[in-house]
Amino acid sequence: LRQQQQQQQQQQQPQQQQQPTSKQRDFKSAALADADECEPIEEPKNDVLIDERRNADGKVEKYYSSRKREVVYSNGTRKVVYPSGHIVLEFNNGDLRKTYPSGKIVYYYHQAETTHTTTKDGIQYFEFHSNSQSEKHYPDGTKEIYFPDGTAKLIRADGSEHAIPSIRPNTLSGTRRRQ
Repeated sequence: LRQQQQQQQQQQQPQQQQQPTSKQRDFKSAALADADECEPIEEPKNDVLIDERRNADGKVEKYYSSRKREVVYSNGTRKVVYPSGHIVLEFNNGDLRKTYPSGKIVYYYHQAETTHTTTKDGIQYFEFHSNSQSEKHYPDGTKEIYFPDGTAKLIRADGSEHAIPSIRPNTLSGTRRRQ
């Protein structure tokens, strides 16, 4: 009966379509999903709130008909777990973290304007949006650094440095473009 009442109340309220903030749009473009990984469905159509629980500590948990689960913590952090296995965390400082079913993690540091992507094979990509520098760090300690002026450097695990051709990653998933 309670669920039916909640559904009726929701149907009576006008649906408000939330537009993504510029921070979220930037994060989506910087997330650099692999070709075989899609972004989570932001808000399934006709998704109905089935249950809401408020804990004594201020945490609010919401369960939806799509099997999506949302948790809002007392400090303002919001966590959404999608049925696909995607997890999106929005922190109150503007940082965003997306975890993909494959294990890939994309973290956007809002204040530093930096995206850090860690893939399932341990390779880490850094994009510094403020100056367009990007880096690729391998598990063995080797680093590729692509500078805004088009130059690039390879730093091996032993510390030796080498100039590399002026090729920058087009995306941090490995596609490259000539400068």
